[in-house]
This record gives sequence, structure tokens and C-alpha cells, in this order.
Amino acid sequence: ARCAELWRRACVLCSRRATTSILYPYTGRGVCVECVIVRPAEAERWRRAQVVREHAAQERHFGAIRRRLEHELKGEACAALGLGAPATADAQLDLRFSSERDGRSLSALQRAGSDTVASLLVVLADDGASFGAFVPCRWERGDRFFGDSRTFLWAARGAAVDIHRSRAGCAPNFVHASETHGVGVGGDLGLFALSVSPDLVTARQLPSLTFGSLGGALSTSRVFVKDVQLWAVVVDPTVRRRGQSSWDRDAGSRSVLEPGENKLMLEFVGMEREIAMLRRHT
Repeated sequence: ARCAELWRRACVLCSRRATTSILYPYTGRGVCVECVIVRPAEAERWRRAQVVREHAAQERHFGAIRRRLEHELKGEACAALGLGAPATADAQLDLRFSSERDGRSLSALQRAGSDTVASLLVVLADDGASFGAFVPCRWERGDRFFGDSRTFLWAARGAAVDIHRSRAGCAPNFVHASETHGVGVGGDLGLFALSVSPDLVTARQLPSLTFGSLGGALSTSRVFVKDVQLWAVVVDPTVRRRGQSSWDRDAGSRSVLEPGENKLMLEFVGMEREIAMLRRHT
């Protein structure tokens, strides 16, 4: 296993040095600086082909997460929205933000949330824990709470998922998102039941008057976050979303990597620079 991991981290061109120049996280493959300098044309050809493989690996990665969320949480989210069985069956989860994919930007997360009428916040910790919240409304900016009593917390515990709903008569401190306090659900400013730091690097869970003690899912110490995701609960799948990723925007259009009327364009992309580099090193 150790040898396999070292092989995956080695440059795909020379197999000797570490991937210090280009690294694609979902496939775990890359090239070293030396090969980019000495073998520029070969490195560029590999990079173009690797973009397609990376996209496929990314789709598999997020597809597995989507299937798990739909199995464990979609029904709970749709029930909180008051949807019947037919609407629940037609509802879909659509990834709007991933800090691993889109960068650790709270502003980007807020923009994604403001474009969704209901969403699932997913926190994947480095230690393997996964937890989050259901937000039954569009995200708002500023130092104020939003959301309502349909908001709930969730935490995976083995094969089961614990759901923590708000307590009757609690203060309406449901969801908060600001550059000062980061993302918080329940509790109070600085003492949220679920909090994610403004840089989306750490997260913590605390007991609160809003959601109670959280039972065995509680983790009072801050944990490092691998990925913060926001999944929109799309009740009407025919409604096209505005906040698309670059992959999705390009999915329906011709690419220079695809066969068709533009396939010869690939031969001219960067050709002048490659010829100059080949002359330089031969």
C-alpha cells in the first residue's frame, strides 16, 4: 500500500520525482517542475488529456456523496419543506459549492446559498466525521440570523444519521453567516451549535438551547475540515440554476478535446510555444 501511494505521488512522466508542478487532486496524478521545463510539449499534451480524466474522477467523487445524501437526508429535507411523496421522489440534490473544488471562500458559499430556496450544508472533517445542517430558505448576509424552525442539524454516526430538530419555544437563532463569525447554526454568536470558521478550515459542535445536547454526535473541540459543501434541494428539476460551475457550463458545448468540426483546433493550441521550446531543448 505504501509503494502504491508513493507511485501515485510520483511524476507521471519520469516516475522519479514528486509532483511539484501540476497536480490534479481527484485523480492524484501530476508532473514535476523538471519535466515541465525539459519536456514541455509532452507535459502539455498530458495535461490536456488529464483534464478530461480529472473531470470524470470529480463526477464520480461527488456522485457518490450525492447518492448517500439522497438516501439518508433527502427525505428528511423534503418532509421539513412539507412536500408529499411524489414531489419528494422528483426532488434532486444539486452541488452548488465545494471548498475542495471552488476554494475556501465564505463569500462564494454565501453566494451559492443565496441562490437556493433550500439547501443541505455538509461538513466533511479530516478525521472522517460528517455532519451539517438543513437550511430551509435562501442564505442572507450580515450580522443577523435567518431561517426558521424547519432548520435541523444532522450528523452521521456509523451507518446511521442522527437528526436534531429545534426545541419548542427556543430563540429564533437558526442560521448565521458573516465574515466575522463564519457559518453558525443554532446557539448564539460565538457559541453556535454548529460552527464553521470564516476561512472554512475548522468546525465545531456545541450544546445549545436551540437544538439541545446533540447526544453522541457532539464534538466540542474544533476539527479540521476537509470539505465544506452546499447542496441545493431542487424541488423542480426543470428549473435551471444560475450558479453553475465551469464544468457544467461547458458540458453542453463542443470542446477542442472532442471530435467534430473543431477537432483540428487542438493541433494549433499552444503549437507555436511548443515549437519554440522544442527548438530550445534540441
